[in-house]
Amino acid sequence: MSLLKIELENFKKFSKLTLDLGQPITLIYGENSSGKTSAIRALLALMQTFSSQNKYHMWSAHGEYVDLGFYKDYIKDHNIRNRLGISITSINNHTLSTGRKTKTPCIGTMKLCYDFDSETNQARLYSLTEHVYHPKLKESIGEINPGYKVPAFSTEVEAITIIRLKTRSWYNFSLHPLCYLGVYQQWDKLHPNLLQIISKKSKSVHLHQKFTLEATKKQTYDEADNLGRYIFNQSIDQIENTLSSVHYLGPLRMTPFRSYKISNQASNVGINGENTPFALSRLQTLHTKDKTSKRQNQQKFNNFTKWFEMIFPGQSVATEQSEDVVRLKVGNSERIDSIADVGFGFSQVLPILVQAAAMDAGETLIIEQPELHLHPKAQVAFAKFLTAAAKTGVKFIIETHSEHILKGLQLHISNTTVKKSDPKILDSLSLASEDLKIYYFNKDDSFEVMNLNQWGEIDGGWPRGFFDESYNISSQLVRNKVMNFSENASLPKKPEDVK
Repeated sequence: MSLLKIELENFKKFSKLTLDLGQPITLIYGENSSGKTSAIRALLALMQTFSSQNKYHMWSAHGEYVDLGFYKDYIKDHNIRNRLGISITSINNHTLSTGRKTKTPCIGTMKLCYDFDSETNQARLYSLTEHVYHPKLKESIGEINPGYKVPAFSTEVEAITIIRLKTRSWYNFSLHPLCYLGVYQQWDKLHPNLLQIISKKSKSVHLHQKFTLEATKKQTYDEADNLGRYIFNQSIDQIENTLSSVHYLGPLRMTPFRSYKISNQASNVGINGENTPFALSRLQTLHTKDKTSKRQNQQKFNNFTKWFEMIFPGQSVATEQSEDVVRLKVGNSERIDSIADVGFGFSQVLPILVQAAAMDAGETLIIEQPELHLHPKAQVAFAKFLTAAAKTGVKFIIETHSEHILKGLQLHISNTTVKKSDPKILDSLSLASEDLKIYYFNKDDSFEVMNLNQWGEIDGGWPRGFFDESYNISSQLVRNKVMNFSENASLPKKPEDVK
């Protein structure tokens, strides 16, 4: 599972907003109140909607990740007549057999549309559609069954459609016939007689407890409907898997303690980094007991150790476990201290490094303001960590105000271009300009995509308001000095000053 794109309609201040998240590193910048966190907030709400902890709702505005308030609080212009739309595009596990020898994944887009529910003052599901794209779709179906006459269609099909009719409490549910034939690889499992009744027809259904389909009272499911319900459930599982591969760390991570009472063996550090000691302890344990053929657990812990050294040279961190508590120790060649007795920056960046090390390739880590409590030099080093971590397949979405993080990434792009003349010296810190996506949000509800060239330079120059405050202040300091010098030079000298 890998998240590629998010699209919003009528969310917060945006009528429409599309962010491409397919690159290894995505940076989001902007002035305060420019809407730069809107996409993150919408994605977090969708994550808690599909979370296993949300058992009954098809839109969760209040949850562990975010509190959006009521419908009027997050809908565009606070107009409850507007419909909210959110789409996510991902590489999923719906595969096609091409020549029955290789399987290639599909790209799917799930769009959920909501309207206002006066009973709850919240969003209720209006429609759900899934589009599936595969360039070899038609070719694959022809290979599966040469006798099947595939009609003309594009490489993108609207596979699933669920829509609530006006004044009705139930939904119309329909599947594209090609869902049965190729997109979900059901051809070999279908009885020949069943193929005769597959058609693009709609079925009235109720949606209960998140996204569970149930027939209306007057209807029963036939064999084709049962298969359709199975395909729908598979699709919902896919989006759940995609969203479960996205992890989030908030801007205010927990203050360090001298010890942590053991409560679980978490593989996730938590929204505020509260599970960091247990997640790191788990990494250490898996490292020492790793018996996998590729030693993946050893590599994960080794990555963490290397990344920590990048940001804090000469320092190391480890967990100490005794009875029912875990302690975090930070040390160097001369001394070892509790994490509560060292700089606050250690505890703020540690959850980021642990979470990134614990993740698998294709998973995404969202971080808000990672630069907090980090010295500018450490912020540049953080860019070094991002470059190295991206090589493991982990993707990053970062909302930040840090100029130094961007400068550090620009430097890695430039260094990579220099090293290309000798491929032997390309290492884990190589970074191409296309590996980085930068968004800058303006207060007028617009945003700019900043593209970098091979030397790490921003094509077209820096946008107005983007890190120009430091330059403006420096220029004003020089102007003040020159102005004062000019005024003093033009004043007539006093007699006592003349020798």
